[in-house]
Amino acid sequence: MLSICPIIEKGPTNEHILPIFLALLRDESSDVRLNLFKRLEDLNKVIGLENLQQSIVPALKDLSEDKNWRIKLSVVEQYPALAKQLGEQFFTEKLIPICLKWLNDQVFSIRQAAIKNLSELTKIFGTQWAERNLIT
Repeated sequence: MLSICPIIEKGPTNEHILPIFLALLRDESSDVRLNLFKRLEDLNKVIGLENLQQSIVPALKDLSEDKNWRIKLSVVEQYPALAKQLGEQFFTEKLIPICLKWLNDQVFSIRQAAIKNLSELTKIFGTQWAERNLIT
């Protein structure tokens, strides 16, 4: 569904696809919500994420705390791509606390992926960003 956004352009995307996307963000299935985030770039190309940011954060927080560690791991792995799309300020204000929380997760794979994420985020936003937000 989201891959057709660049083809049909902004008007029809806002009118037809955006409401479906927002409804699916509240879906019971973690897999459905996770797959939406994996395809978010297609929607972003057309309408920008400014319209979605307030809807995205609650869904990301929910998925970030999923009881299924594999779902959580998939979410962790999406964060560097989301950081690029959401921008430094929004990501730092809204999502970096979640990234730091993963460093204490009970599952080793989550902690390992969180460390890799912090390295990727430092590459994306720079060492000064890392000093300000990761090293306290």
